[in-house]
Amino acid sequence: MRFEKIIISNYRQYESITLEFPKTTTTDLHVVIASNGIGKTNLLNSIDWCLYGEESHLGNKDDSLSICNLNTIDRAKASGSSHASVSVKIFAQEKDTSIQFERTVLVNPNTLIPGIDKFQVTITPSSGNTQILEGDAAVGLVDTYLPKKIKQYFFFDGEQLYNYFGKSQDTSHVKDSIHEIAQINV
Repeated sequence: MRFEKIIISNYRQYESITLEFPKTTTTDLHVVIASNGIGKTNLLNSIDWCLYGEESHLGNKDDSLSICNLNTIDRAKASGSSHASVSVKIFAQEKDTSIQFERTVLVNPNTLIPGIDKFQVTITPSSGNTQILEGDAAVGLVDTYLPKKIKQYFFFDGEQLYNYFGKSQDTSHVKDSIHEIAQINV
């Protein structure tokens, strides 16, 4: 599976951004390089939140700002709206099948408390018979392609490389997960 595009709406500092990952002939590795404070870590968090419902790269969660973009919160307050919407969509391709992962949540602009997020996966094979998965089925599909137990090896923060591959890290689960992804045990 390869990611083709990510659309982020009102997630942390991103009001509206679309990132495309063009296929190359040599590799599908994409590296994001930018100055400090630009949002590289929040990009990782948006992927993490979309696929797994968590933000592993957030740091001190007690000091973090709302998941919803603050400008969006201000506009919602000014208009008297009872909520502001946050969404992250990831568009992927697996052979002849398009897969869209989407997580959304409504945030109360007055309390900044998010509601219960909604996660769904839309699968569209070239035959056109679209299938929408939610709940355990959607989570299971993510775990088939991008197992949560090794997610830190799919999307990682270069500033934390030692935490991923240092001598003190237990990587015994990596072999089992690679077998699972490759369906060697099937």
